[in-house]
Amino acid sequence: MKMIFKRVIPVLLATLLLQSCIFYAAYGILRTIQDINMLLRTVHSSMTTIQTVLKEGTDLKRAAKDGRLISTLAEKIPGLIRGQVEKAVSDKIGLLSGDLKTSALNLTKHAVDENLKEAYQAYNEMADTYNKFTELMADLAQTASPVSP
Repeated sequence: MKMIFKRVIPVLLATLLLQSCIFYAAYGILRTIQDINMLLRTVHSSMTTIQTVLKEGTDLKRAAKDGRLISTLAEKIPGLIRGQVEKAVSDKIGLLSGDLKTSALNLTKHAVDENLKEAYQAYNEMADTYNKFTELMADLAQTASPVSP
């Protein structure tokens, strides 16, 4: 009987430790995804406002305000990455946030200059980057979820 306890207890404890490490890593990834998605919702809201202003085609300076907001939010995204996120994923998030910031700054510049054609082009680049970002977050959420459907 003592022999069983000497073998079973360490195996049980090791299994519990391994499971807790897995859940800790998954929690860090899921928390990163949740935080970034929260920022992306704000970005989407600002992009909707920008799109409305661009369709009107007048007073593009109103779009510049949202462009600055998106730029600031994109700058904050890399700081939301938890330590449990793989380096390759972290690098990709950093690149996408940099692209989002650059396109938002381009949009802001063209909106201030009242250059509708260039503002549309910058908006389209920003929308493409936003779509890539949301796809990445959806893929990460699907692979990181501890409970598979």
